[in-house]
Amino acid sequence: MPFVQIDDIGVPAFVLAVGTDGFRFLGINAAYEGLSGLSNAEVAGRPLRECLSARAAEMLHRRYSDCVATGVFKDYEERLSLPCGRRWFHTLLNPVRDPQSGRVYKLVGIAIDITERKRLERELEKAALTDDLTGLANRRGFVVCAEDAQDAAEDEQARLGLIVVDLDGFKAINDRHGHLVGDEVLKQVARRMRAALPEAEVVARLGGDEFVALVRVEGEEHLGERAATLGERLCAPLVLEGYPALDMGASVGAALWAPGATLSGVMAFADSRMYAAKGHRRRAA
Repeated sequence: MPFVQIDDIGVPAFVLAVGTDGFRFLGINAAYEGLSGLSNAEVAGRPLRECLSARAAEMLHRRYSDCVATGVFKDYEERLSLPCGRRWFHTLLNPVRDPQSGRVYKLVGIAIDITERKRLERELEKAALTDDLTGLANRRGFVVCAEDAQDAAEDEQARLGLIVVDLDGFKAINDRHGHLVGDEVLKQVARRMRAALPEAEVVARLGGDEFVALVRVEGEEHLGERAATLGERLCAPLVLEGYPALDMGASVGAALWAPGATLSGVMAFADSRMYAAKGHRRRAA
């Protein structure tokens, strides 16, 4: 397919020659030039590795090699670093066979910029995983983050602990001062929890006045120390503009996430410890 034909397509397109030493550009059309920041005059006849970053060239080489090996049309999404910057593309890749030998000797591709769509998808996903009031992860977001954290911990042979927090006296504050004040209390609690823990550790609001944190620990004793420290911070009086200091407590329970244990099982154990602590606080009051 001569370059003039892909230039007539009107959408970003490129053609690659398939050789024993890899892939080289035969041409890119004007639409692809405008999209990628590459110039046909600069890339035509040159191998991928001379036109793109090493990382991008390596990734594309793998994708193109797969298309050549299978000899079938490919349709995929990819994120590339090009002269125009990092962008997402929906790429359609078609192998062209030599009519005599049947060998794939050329690839013709079309690239559609989907960067804006991906940005919107990320925003929607973030909104679906974030608690609107506090900005922390919500229950669904916590599950997603916890699974990722557990995978990383297993790879690094690190240990994780789960700390659950249930506020004591929140309902009384809500009933006496109203939901707006109650919302501000939840926001302050969220800020305190976030400030008390490293940014890399997961903090979430599960709903109502229940919060949870997933932390890295050295063992049961270290987890207990971290849970106690967090509880002390949360029990400090809350100061809201126009209101007297609000006294509120926090019942805390913690459990180690042992290898092979499920998140639901660890949460259930931490919950049982938290309710035991809440019962003890009530009896001591």
